[in-house]
Amino acid sequence: NCRFQSGECSKLKSFKVSLMEPDPCCYFAVRSNSEHDADEERSDWVLSLSHTILLITGSLLPSFSVTCDPLPGVPHTNNRLMAGYLIHRDDGDSISVLFCELNAHSETYSKLVLYENELCERIVIE
Repeated sequence: NCRFQSGECSKLKSFKVSLMEPDPCCYFAVRSNSEHDADEERSDWVLSLSHTILLITGSLLPSFSVTCDPLPGVPHTNNRLMAGYLIHRDDGDSISVLFCELNAHSETYSKLVLYENELCERIVIE
């Protein structure tokens, strides 16, 4: 919910969409005869956009449930607390879907390990 302070734009009901700060962002605004109608239309836009993002995100992730169990025969997964897929932003133009594993605390730190997939054969980032 963003507000313009004065002028004709102050009658608009707006919202902002940004990927991550300080990346560029987009402002969307609606105008209607009543403030209530404008609020409802803005809410519809926000819900529709959120639903679209959810569908796109869901289409990128493989069907998998978060797990706490280590993999049989893969010793480096024995300290696993939790593991599952996430979407990793590689740079400004690309993303990767990686399998991540949060390991239990050992000595002075814990570890998040990112693998190519749930087989945990190839570490991408440790």
